[in-house]
Amino acid sequence: MIYHPPANLQDIENSKFINAMGRESRIFLLAGASEADGGNRWQETVAASISRVGHIALCTSARETGTGLASFENAHFFQSRSWELDALDLAEFVVFHLDSLSRSPEALLELGYAAAKFPQKVCVICPEGFWCKGLVDLFCYREDLMKYKSIEEMLDAINQMVMRGHL
Repeated sequence: MIYHPPANLQDIENSKFINAMGRESRIFLLAGASEADGGNRWQETVAASISRVGHIALCTSARETGTGLASFENAHFFQSRSWELDALDLAEFVVFHLDSLSRSPEALLELGYAAAKFPQKVCVICPEGFWCKGLVDLFCYREDLMKYKSIEEMLDAINQMVMRGHL
């Protein structure tokens, strides 16, 4: 099942969504590009492929849609970003998809956050054409993060991890 971020600010504030995910046996967070910012339905592709890993909750990252400035004082922005950081903390595995069609500066911030806290559960898909691919490549190299050029390459690696009992 894919969980999407709550649209209702009250649900974000009450963490109902995070609590619902927490009842699942495993949580995978799909972060980075979304449909709204140029994503290419990659989340459904990943969901279809890794559903055989076991009983998992796939959740997508939060995105702002006309909610005003990315400001600490903006309640919706603050709550949705807090929700996303909570989801990063709860997730057993985090897939960052940095789509070449999008500019996702918040995904880079989230990548840095996740890599600093738990690099062993972070995987990055960064294809040719991403607006700051060189920086991402360097960061992944220095932090020893799993990095792939395509969704298919990452899915093959996940399948290998599952077969070896590492995931």
